Amino acid sequence: MDLRRRAALPLLSLALTALLLGLSPFCGFSAGQEALSSEEQEAPSSKGQETLSSVEQREEESSAGEGESGAFSSGERGEEERPQAGESGTSENSAEREYRVGILQLIQHPALDRANEGFVQALSDSGLRFHIDQQNASGDQSACQTISDKFVGDRDDLIYAIATPAAQAAAAATTEIPIVLSAVTDPAASGLVQSNEHPGGNVTGTSDLTPVEKQMELLKKLFPETKTVGILSSSSEANSAIQVELAEKSCAELGLETKSFSVSSSNEIQTVTESMIGKIDVLYVPTDNMISAGIATVAAVTTDHGIPIIVGEEGELVGGGLATYGVDYYELGYLAGQQAISILKDGKKPGDIPIEQLPEEKLKLKINQDQAKLLGLSIDDELHVTKLSEQRSGNGFLASLLGAAAQGLIWSLMVLGVYITFRILNIADMTTDGSFTLGGCVCAMLMLSGVDPTIALLLGALSGGLAGAVTGVLHTFFGIPAILAGILTQISLWSINLRIMANKSNQSVNRIASDITFFAGRFGLTQSEATLVVGLLAAILAVLLLYWFFGTEIGSSLRATGNNEDMIRALGVNTNSVKLLGLVIANLFVGLSGALVAQSTKYADVNMGTGAIVIGLAAIVIGEVLFRKARNFGLKLGCSVLGCIIYFMIRALVLRLGMRANDMKLLSAFIVGLALCVPVALSKWREKKSYREYSAEDEEEAEGVGENA
Repeated sequence: MDLRRRAALPLLSLALTALLLGLSPFCGFSAGQEALSSEEQEAPSSKGQETLSSVEQREEESSAGEGESGAFSSGERGEEERPQAGESGTSENSAEREYRVGILQLIQHPALDRANEGFVQALSDSGLRFHIDQQNASGDQSACQTISDKFVGDRDDLIYAIATPAAQAAAAATTEIPIVLSAVTDPAASGLVQSNEHPGGNVTGTSDLTPVEKQMELLKKLFPETKTVGILSSSSEANSAIQVELAEKSCAELGLETKSFSVSSSNEIQTVTESMIGKIDVLYVPTDNMISAGIATVAAVTTDHGIPIIVGEEGELVGGGLATYGVDYYELGYLAGQQAISILKDGKKPGDIPIEQLPEEKLKLKINQDQAKLLGLSIDDELHVTKLSEQRSGNGFLASLLGAAAQGLIWSLMVLGVYITFRILNIADMTTDGSFTLGGCVCAMLMLSGVDPTIALLLGALSGGLAGAVTGVLHTFFGIPAILAGILTQISLWSINLRIMANKSNQSVNRIASDITFFAGRFGLTQSEATLVVGLLAAILAVLLLYWFFGTEIGSSLRATGNNEDMIRALGVNTNSVKLLGLVIANLFVGLSGALVAQSTKYADVNMGTGAIVIGLAAIVIGEVLFRKARNFGLKLGCSVLGCIIYFMIRALVLRLGMRANDMKLLSAFIVGLALCVPVALSKWREKKSYREYSAEDEEEAEGVGENA
């Protein structure tokens, strides 16, 4: 290894260390794992109707408790053979034993958190000695399988799986260890048990099948003039599909028309919600994990247009839902804990315990009075709704275009970053997806820590630049191909982003002031209008700054390196340093874009950057095809921004025309493919046309010569 590469090792170590540890003071993630004691658990919640304030208080207590206990550890198990839970052992032996329980939670959001808390509280109340191995898959199905295999390898006495994908992974991993599931709508339909009444095998648990019929009756009672109900869910969750079907059936019985909308990723939530404007009167959101995590984004759009949201569970009220009549997930988890106790303590077999639901008397009606005020409504104890003020409804088509333009502008900063690597440096930088998310996560966590939102934006951008530096070091100083270096950084950033967000896959900043809410409040703008203003200012400043930078000596060297690296190296320019600088600058803009998106959508998600590189390439190609005559460098940058706006407008238009969000990725691939193929096809057509014209001229000239002869 030469001296230069040796010198790069400390730099790489420093960059990685900064990403992993340097941000930890404001991240709040735990440094280790601790055993959970029963005293740390809160008591089961009271029955009856609750206001939003009590729900919020419970969420704050939950977060505080989580911060105290950290991750839960099981400790070490002795090597002696022990009877398997659910098969043998007396009550006396059960009281003396210390059980190891593995908890697998699919994703972090209030409903599943409450189901987790209720389960552990039930174990604590039973008097059993236990240790818990607490694991969260952060929405990753492959992680669910890995965690399940770990529980099996550890020979846990029982596995508690929260949400359908988690339960499916656990069931696939073992047929011997007892599994208690929760937050699964229909275990039988999901193939987890033979039947809900007689599960058989090693799986039992509790169902969170919400009383959809009663929720629709609540919707009708609150808003009797409703004609069309929108239903929003994710296409990747089987539980959601069941609830959507039930909601459509209940609405039909009540004489209500329904329009169903779905998303395939968190990045589509805002666009899909905007496509509903003008089509629906009330929105219904079931107990859907993806939509629950992004409910603040949904509410930001619907509130501006006076559309109330009836939600499937209480956690969605905090994000902007108006009302619900449904399952208390703490009670649901507590019921699952009682099932686990009967298995561990009493020796019952899971297959003999029916799938249970909460009794009707434990279902709760909850109203978000704060959201009602934002909608200009007053709701009394008898559920009579009074309009306090008229809300702007607006034109749905124009609202979709406005929202698309706003999203296109804040995403255009990411496109400018991709333009630097893809068009100037000729590098396919796969860091983009990770650095985009990194910027959003850092910005959100800093805002939650009380940092000024503008400073949080800048630090989010710097974190993206740091990620680009890691890729640059791997590529330039260690000779790793650029695309592979980017992939390595992107993969590592997924775990780093989770650590930054305190091991939570989603962090909401719904109730925290941001630069966008500042403009909205200062000038009386809607969320979309404020996003448009902020995005426009940011895009203009970014284009001007880049135009100036690439006119400097350093910027010119960077452009020259992309055009002819061998020639610029022969002139004495250190091309490795230049490419490193280019990757840092590019990902700095990507990180800034991610931070702005987090402020716009009001949450950061560990998967928010998925497919960002594809969006960037699509926007660049669209801009180049539509404005191919642009020769000035500044105009080329501006065309990339316009290409991003057009891309988001195309998405908005096709959604309003009825295309399902499931087909959006196919549409993106089609747009990129078409934009790449059209110039080639036109070029070949022009060549053939020129050839035919020249051939015709040659023939005419030859005929003229023959006649003269």
